[in-house]
Amino acid sequence: MTKEIKLLFQLAVDQGWRVEQRSTGHYKLIAPNNNVVFVSKTPSDYRALKNIERDLRANGLVIVKKGRRK
Repeated sequence: MTKEIKLLFQLAVDQGWRVEQRSTGHYKLIAPNNNVVFVSKTPSDYRALKNIERDLRANGLVIVKKGRRK
């Protein structure tokens, strides 16, 4: 699992989500409103992080990215 995905999981837990590891090598993220998002332990698609962010946002996760300073 990549560092970025671990950070997303921690952000989700901080916002009240539950994370369960499945025997299939996937993770089940359960939102406070009981919506469920499944994430592969080792995603192979280069857009995996963007897709995971999209799915989590669609189910209520608030993701704030820091802007660059000049």
